[in-house]
Amino acid sequence: MSLDQYMKNIRKQHNLSKREFAKQLGISAATIVRIENGITVSPSKNLISKLAYYLQKSEVEILQDIQSQPFFENQTAFLYGNYLYIQGWFIQNLYSHINPNGEKLQFAIKATKKREPQNIMVVDQIDSLLTKQEDIQDTLAKAIFKITKLQDVSIKTYTIVFKTSQRDIYYKMASLQLQHLSFKIYLILIDTQRFQIIEEYCLTTI
Repeated sequence: MSLDQYMKNIRKQHNLSKREFAKQLGISAATIVRIENGITVSPSKNLISKLAYYLQKSEVEILQDIQSQPFFENQTAFLYGNYLYIQGWFIQNLYSHINPNGEKLQFAIKATKKREPQNIMVVDQIDSLLTKQEDIQDTLAKAIFKITKLQDVSIKTYTIVFKTSQRDIYYKMASLQLQHLSFKIYLILIDTQRFQIIEEYCLTTI
C-alpha cells in the first residue's frame, strides 16, 4: 500500500477532514495534502512516530502496515529493515551487487548509515543461506565467503536474521566464535508476530 492510500484510509476510518487529521497527529494540514496528493511518498521518522502514538502501535508496525509486504521469503529481513529505517538508516531492499569478477551477489537488504556513506550493512535471512544438508558451521563459512566475494571494503557489517521458530539454529550459530575478519557479523532473532527484536549477538571481534 502506498503512503497516500494508507493515510487516506486512516483518516476516513476516523471520519476526519484533512485539517482535523493533521491536528490529531500534530502536523500541518499542508503535510497531509502533500502526502494524499502523492507528492510525499516516503514517511519521515517524525510521521511514523506520530502515527504510532495516534494508533497505539509500534513504529515498526506502522511501517509494516504502510508497506503491506506479504510474508514471503524475506519477511524477517524486511522487518529488520524497517527497524533500521526507524534508527536512521537508508534502506535498499533486494540488493544486488556485481563484483569485479562479474559475479552477481544478492542480499535481502543493503543499509547505509546516514551521514556515514562508507558505513554499509548487508542483511540476509538465514533461510536463504541454510540447506538441510549443511551443518551450521558450513552455513556460516558459506556466508563469510559470500561477503568476501563482494570485494567492498565499505561493508562494515553483515547481519543474519532469524525468526523465533529458528531459535535453535540461532543459538547454534551464536555458539561459534570468529576473529580476524574485516567486518562484523551480527545475528538477530526477531519475533515476526510482535514486530520485536528478541535478541542480538555479535559473532566477531575485529
